[in-house]
Amino acid sequence: DKDKDKEEEEGPRVEYKEVALCPNGKNLDVTNTNKEKYVRLLVRWKTHYAVSAILDPFLQGFYELIPLTLLRECELTTKELLAMLNGKPRIDVDDLRAYCIYQGRGGKQRRVSAMDGEEEEVEENDDDGVEEEDEEIPFGDNHETVVWFWQCMRDFNQEDARTVLSFFTGSSRVPVDGYEPALNLTEGIDMEDDALPKAHTCFNQIVLPKYSSMALMSKQLLFAATESQGFQFG
Repeated sequence: DKDKDKEEEEGPRVEYKEVALCPNGKNLDVTNTNKEKYVRLLVRWKTHYAVSAILDPFLQGFYELIPLTLLRECELTTKELLAMLNGKPRIDVDDLRAYCIYQGRGGKQRRVSAMDGEEEEVEENDDDGVEEEDEEIPFGDNHETVVWFWQCMRDFNQEDARTVLSFFTGSSRVPVDGYEPALNLTEGIDMEDDALPKAHTCFNQIVLPKYSSMALMSKQLLFAATESQGFQFG
């Protein structure tokens, strides 16, 4: 009918009701004398009582995981708690590199220790036992693809960098205590030089083709990241 069509066009009707913020509040006028009290009562209503049906069950579940007494003993600030739950809002490329391993065709992985900055190298034997040629640069810090990737991340603005990070980790924020599993930059074997990068969010892994230029890598990274959908909390 016409009323139903009109409601669908304009959206659901909003119903307003008066709420007494204090005893006999409906009969009290807001004046310069009591305006501060009115603001406090209004804030309390909007942040607690008005949302209590949703907030109370959430807090009950939250405190079962992290008891309120423990939070008070730790003396965590709201800013610190937010960082622990949601991660760091700003992306620092050096921070990312500190929790990264590299995996190439030689089966070698190279990791930069987040604690002391020392490089660790772990060797894995190939199934066919073929050794990499000495002159070939291993897929690590000095490999052209890796150098370009980190330079692209530095050149991106924060929004684009978060989008790329979300593409292969599932979250646009960096955990306070680093990544586990570590970020994994993997050499794309037998991938076309203009192919899109591949992502495996469960392993924080991105597979990079050997691009012909850093400009092409930047273009393909952003295209893959912006045209995909990820998931995250907060």
